[in-house]
Amino acid sequence: MNNKRWRLAQLTFYGWIAFQTIAMAGYNDMMDFSWNLVGIKITVYAAILALALLFSIFGLITQWNLSEDPNRLIIVAIVVYTLYQCIVVLPLSLSAKMTLPPNVVDYFALRFQVLMIPFLYWFVLPSFRKNDSAIKLLCYSSLIPLGSAMFDLSRGIVGHTDNGELRLLWGGVSLLYAFVLITNLRFFSHTKTNFFLAVVAGVGLTLANHRSAYLVIAFLIIVVLLVSNRGSSRLPGITSLGIGVLLVVAVLISVPSLWESFLSRLSTSLDTNDINAVGRLSRWELSWTFFLSNPLNGSMLSYQYYGVQLRDNFPPHNFVFELLTTEGVVGTMFYLLLIFWIARIAFSHRWDQTMWQMFLAIIFYVGFCLFNTNFLGPWNFLEFALPCSMVMFRHQCLTSD
Repeated sequence: MNNKRWRLAQLTFYGWIAFQTIAMAGYNDMMDFSWNLVGIKITVYAAILALALLFSIFGLITQWNLSEDPNRLIIVAIVVYTLYQCIVVLPLSLSAKMTLPPNVVDYFALRFQVLMIPFLYWFVLPSFRKNDSAIKLLCYSSLIPLGSAMFDLSRGIVGHTDNGELRLLWGGVSLLYAFVLITNLRFFSHTKTNFFLAVVAGVGLTLANHRSAYLVIAFLIIVVLLVSNRGSSRLPGITSLGIGVLLVVAVLISVPSLWESFLSRLSTSLDTNDINAVGRLSRWELSWTFFLSNPLNGSMLSYQYYGVQLRDNFPPHNFVFELLTTEGVVGTMFYLLLIFWIARIAFSHRWDQTMWQMFLAIIFYVGFCLFNTNFLGPWNFLEFALPCSMVMFRHQCLTSD
């Protein structure tokens, strides 16, 4: 590929990172900013997806002979799923004369997000000289939401959870900071610890103050302790984990309100009787009932999660119910198989540092989305697409050596 295409692919990737981190920092105007094109509302994210779509189509045309690609089955599955959206879901949505939301273009674009994986795999990751360049870019972008939160705190602007605990960052930003923690703390990555980014990740997770994140990180720690992926001593990793925890605690204790809020949230992590747990369980029940009435393709482009009118239409905070209600059995089975397929490849190469990191990152994303946020959310899908594409890229490198 010529240098102009490499640069355009990288610029698209940079734009994606900028969009995500600015949105995660709470600047919702970035999410709502749009252009009117022939009477159709086109958002920033839809424009980024359109560029990635063009790259993916170009990749399919130029690399259609996938016989030597070790990831060919994944690529074929993504192509089949995408064609299904165009050939089946879109016509059905239009013929059903359902009431489509004003931002239907965004909802349709969500069904093409999966093309970001081959876009990263074919065009972005090979354009960097080092395999970990894309990972580092995403890690350093985490400074934007953290800086915004600290600036708000200095001005006395704070947020709170439904239970009244302090929360300075949107809960879903935990996906970004967990990714940073996994790729920069030796306990998880078997590389020299970057204590600066590890502390940034720890503080960011605490400012987001999300119980789901704490629980999944605890699960990952157990996985790391149980799975011997390189046969090396665990002592250096455990030491780095301990030092990292002490540094984060030192930062939090300097702001008493943050420390007290963190301890309160941590102590109620397994409480199934609080308002959030009760709300989730009721939404899961409603979404399951709605799925049974639309089992094959879900609500399609209307993107409904429930069959009854609620005060708000936010997702049921469980990615399985989210996919069942919006994409039906077809979309749910596709994503579950995609997760299993890629996680299996990563685990089979767990001796490789990057593969092990990406395996843990995917597990965190899936685990977190079992209890919170939108699995297909445009403000966090990068934390799923990048590990998946990196696994494919490393798989290709390792099998070709």
